Amino acid sequence: MSNDPNGLGRWAQDPAGSGRLRYFDGNGWTDHYRDPFPQPGRPAGATAVGAPTKKGRGCLTAGLIAIGVLAVLVVIGAVASGGDKDKAETTGTTAPTTAPTTEAPVTTAAPSDAPATTAPPTTAPPVTDPPPVTYESKGFTLESLDVKNQFDNFSGVGRIVDTENSGRTATFKVTLFAGDQIVGTMSGVATDMPGGQAVTVDFYSSDPFADFDRYEFQTDAAF
Repeated sequence: MSNDPNGLGRWAQDPAGSGRLRYFDGNGWTDHYRDPFPQPGRPAGATAVGAPTKKGRGCLTAGLIAIGVLAVLVVIGAVASGGDKDKAETTGTTAPTTAPTTEAPVTTAAPSDAPATTAPPTTAPPVTDPPPVTYESKGFTLESLDVKNQFDNFSGVGRIVDTENSGRTATFKVTLFAGDQIVGTMSGVATDMPGGQAVTVDFYSSDPFADFDRYEFQTDAAF
């Protein structure tokens, strides 16, 4: 037993709920136990009727908690069962919402006895240079003429024949047209032309080069 210098030691009910007396030495609870003091008219070890001990109160609390948990489980089961029943009733009374589909009949055109016609192929005319033309003026014949663009002006080379005499000198003129509009003129000179033979004559112009579709030849003078 611990020392008790203050004289406060005593036996008291064990706070741990053992139902026995435990010695308090003034500073703390010791490990010394004994049975309670017998009360008059009651045998030793009998427990007085009154407030329940801590051990009894603990058992009562545990029992109440178990009853409460059981009640909660019963309520949850009832709610779940009612929800399943409502779900089953709702599922059983739901009307289908998908309307039947109707396919439209396919129509086929009646066969035709008329033979199929194919349009004849169209052939575009070939693009060619103006056709060669023989021009005659005052006994001189222009057999050919090659018109060129020289420094953005008209120029050309022609072949001319003196069909009447020999040794003549002549000046020539070529007029160029686009439709009915004159777009330029060229001039050329040939001297001592041999009769019946073609000579080359150069033509020159100060008019700017432009598109044309025809020309005219003439002899300005011959001597």
